[in-house]
Amino acid sequence: MQEEPKQPGPPPSEAAVDLVERASDPFGIVRVFIYVTFGITGVAGVVTSLLQMGDDAGAAMTNLGINAGVLVAGAAVFVVDRKITASLREKAEKELANPYLKGGIFEGDEEGTD
Repeated sequence: MQEEPKQPGPPPSEAAVDLVERASDPFGIVRVFIYVTFGITGVAGVVTSLLQMGDDAGAAMTNLGINAGVLVAGAAVFVVDRKITASLREKAEKELANPYLKGGIFEGDEEGTD
């Protein structure tokens, strides 16, 4: 006998999507911390290079270029990471909406309740 497919239920709650998203990306906060560190380092380096411009312009321009590169690279990687994270959130929402994938884990346990 063939089992009838389940009808799609209500859309998953925001809390359920957040839970699945955080579980699928456990190091997201660590990555954001690294991006912030690169940003702060880049800004501090650019400001330091600009302040040293009067002493040795050639060395200051080299340092300015390196620090600006670190700042731009950190910002670019952050933007790319946010795009990838958004696509992972969409994937989690689709998976939670699929009754065959979520297995009723957020609907409550109907067996074993008295």
